[in-house]
Parts: sequence; structure tokens; C-alpha cells
Amino acid sequence: MSTQVKGAIIGAIGLIAAAIVTGFLTLGPDPGPPGPPVTVTIYDRLGEAEYSESLNIKIDGKSEGDLVIEDRQRPEASMTVSLAPGTHLYEIQGTTNALAQDNTRRQFPVYAEGRIDVLEGDSEQSFEVRGTYTPDGVIAELQRV
Repeated sequence: MSTQVKGAIIGAIGLIAAAIVTGFLTLGPDPGPPGPPVTVTIYDRLGEAEYSESLNIKIDGKSEGDLVIEDRQRPEASMTVSLAPGTHLYEIQGTTNALAQDNTRRQFPVYAEGRIDVLEGDSEQSFEVRGTYTPDGVIAELQRV
């Protein structure tokens, strides 16, 4: 076998070994299967000046349902979903009807986006919708309770 052929084979073996090592370092060892799903409950309740609210909850781009509160007859609502441990992105969209600063009833848009961390080892976690009024509507967020 010629020296050039031997050099090409050794070079190819070196490249293959480098690719394997790089792939292992980049991907790391297999972390194994994710932990069991966690039951996540999301609560919403009317604020003092609010009359009704309707919010759609999306987690990881999928609509999980609506939280609907109708006047004082039903001042709170909740939903339960099962999520794998890890970080999940949420989005909240909807409206709330509330008493404005000029003492008139008005409809305000509600919007939120963020992330929640579902902890491995927990069997359940709870979050509450909290909102801050702005001139353009309500900026909401999910806070762990």
C-alpha cells in the first residue's frame, strides 16, 4: 500500500473519530426518559373592579382551554393540565370587563406570554393569573402559588 493511501486512510479515521467525539460532547449522554407528567392547575379570579373575564390559555402553542368568569355568580375559574417536567411557554389572550377610572364599565384586552418551569419530582403545581392594568389593556402573567 502506498504512503499516500495509508495517509488518506489515517486521515479519514481521524476525521471520523473527531466527528464522534464532537457529537458526543455536543449532544452529551442520553438523559433518559423524562419524569412522569405533573398536574398543573391554573387559577383565575375576578379583581375588585372586574365584572367578567374570558381567557384562552395556550401552552407550547396548543390551546388548553378557556377560563371564563361570569360576574359575581362565578367569581373564579380553574383548569388542570398534565405537563412533562421542564420549561413550557404560555400565552394568554382574552378580555376582561371592569370598572374604568371614569366609573364606566369597559372591556379591556388581556394578553400575556412567558414561561413556566414545571419541576421534576412534583406531582402537582399551581399557578394564578395576575394582571396589571395599562392604558392599552391588561398585561397578565402566571405566578406560582
